[in-house]
Amino acid sequence: LISSSIASVPLLYISYRINILEKLLKKKEEKFSGFFNTIVGLSSVFGNNQVKILESARIHDFGELNENVNRLYNRITITRNYKESWYYFIVEIGSNLIQKITQPFYKMLEAGGDIEKASKRLYDILLSIIELRSMKDRFVSGARGFFYGGFIAFSMVLFVTVYIVSVMKTLFESLATLVSAEITGMLGIPLFQLNIDINVISLIVKILTIFQAFMIALTLKNIDGGSKLGIFIDFTLLLWIGLGLYIITGIFFEQILPTFLQVPQV
Repeated sequence: LISSSIASVPLLYISYRINILEKLLKKKEEKFSGFFNTIVGLSSVFGNNQVKILESARIHDFGELNENVNRLYNRITITRNYKESWYYFIVEIGSNLIQKITQPFYKMLEAGGDIEKASKRLYDILLSIIELRSMKDRFVSGARGFFYGGFIAFSMVLFVTVYIVSVMKTLFESLATLVSAEITGMLGIPLFQLNIDINVISLIVKILTIFQAFMIALTLKNIDGGSKLGIFIDFTLLLWIGLGLYIITGIFFEQILPTFLQVPQV
């Protein structure tokens, strides 16, 4: 468990970088609703004149999306290749949500359809998706606390069980030295001899703890979405929590509990 916890630390950097990119992407998606609303409003004024639309849209501040909007405007102004310009705009951002909203909007501009009506529909869909994602984020926060609490409880039960079995094994071995061979022979069974390998049980418990930490981290990432490489933050935290519980349990049973069980000498 100690080796696994230490080995997982370098993986934190991978998940840290992934989470930074995913947070930036979410911010761009949130700002995109304002950008899209601006484009829709300007489309009703300039029609399908994309240069005029983007030139007027650049006046507004779209936060993390400003750089992408400026690149889109520069490409359209220089190349006049609207299709490729919008394609690179979508690819640079890397958002499936923006892609699914932008592609039909561009085709609508290109075809010269009812921009106001169709854009309003797309904008309503975009807001609904963003709201659902906000609800999902709140759910993930609550679920993370639930899973972490379950992990702590389950790990404590496993670690305490190992030490209880160890104490009982020691107790029975002590009793075996006190019971005479005649009584053991009369019963016909080695009543106080338990052939239990505590090291094997401890190893199984540690493997279960690591496996549970991995499955919880993977489950949370599946709920949250995004790259699976982002699981290592939760995985590493859970491993270190498990390691801390294992050490605390050991200190309690090996150092603190024996002091309370000592029989005072008369």
